[in-house]
Order: sequence, then C-alpha cells, then structure tokens
Amino acid sequence: MKLLYLLGLVSIFGIMANRRKHAKAYLIGYIILAIALASAIVSTYVGNSGGEIRHTEIRNINAPSDELHSDDDH
Repeated sequence: MKLLYLLGLVSIFGIMANRRKHAKAYLIGYIILAIALASAIVSTYVGNSGGEIRHTEIRNINAPSDELHSDDDH
C-alpha cells in the first residue's frame, strides 16, 4: 500500500516537472516506471497469497486434494 502512495506522489512530482520543462523530467519518468512495475509485482503477490488463504484448492501442497477428502476410507 505504501508503494502505491509513493507511486502517486512521485507521479504528481513528475507531472509538475514535465509541465515546467525540467531537465530531469525524463529521469523521473523512468523512476515512475520502476515504481509502477514494483507495485504491480507486489500487488500480484499479495493477490495470489490472499487467494491461497481463501481458496484452498489452489494451495501448493504435497498431497492432491482428492486424497485428503476421500470417502473410500469409511
């Protein structure tokens, strides 16, 4: 979440630098791109781990789920 706040703040700074024709505006653009890529990677990881908590069928476990819930044992 803090990474997305940082992305927003740096983006606002980048817009202001671009409008004022600052010499380093292109560098700020690359920094924004790097933060955006990092944000996407972190968001993907968080979404996947949250999905594993909620949806047990996508967990990466040693035994298949069919063996865990088999009715043949009764």
